[in-house]
Amino acid sequence: MSAKKPVSCMKRIILCSLIALLFSACVERAYYVSPGYGNAMPYHTLPLKKDSLKRSLYMNGSILAGGANDRTRDAQYALNANLYEANTFNWIRLWYGGGLTMGNYSVKPYDSIEVSAPFAAYINSVAGGKFFGSLNQNAGVAFAIPLGRRSEWRILGIQA
Repeated sequence: MSAKKPVSCMKRIILCSLIALLFSACVERAYYVSPGYGNAMPYHTLPLKKDSLKRSLYMNGSILAGGANDRTRDAQYALNANLYEANTFNWIRLWYGGGLTMGNYSVKPYDSIEVSAPFAAYINSVAGGKFFGSLNQNAGVAFAIPLGRRSEWRILGIQA
């Protein structure tokens, strides 16, 4: 009579992980993501220490297109415009300003019976194109170390 070898704990974890990975995409998830996430704060150009101007006024704009929610089912389109001032001090780069974002968020209805959230009925009742917009104020500081004559390393930055 031979004894069966027990399956190791690591093999069970790997097997369960593979099963979860293979079957996790079988169910559609219903949730709503605010279109304001990721659309409000753009990249900020900052002058280098070697630049002759230590204080500059910048204006930028961008066209944004993307998707949100499960499998990027909802389309987003937006325009973004910003006006900000940037200052260069010895080791510090500072900026402050404001902006405007306006766009359309197209919420698609869920028509599948396999939706795994109680929010599907609510999302279906408000589906369609939705205008969104935001005004923002932003500011930030970065600490920079010059690297040669034409570049610098912005080692640490904080923005809000």
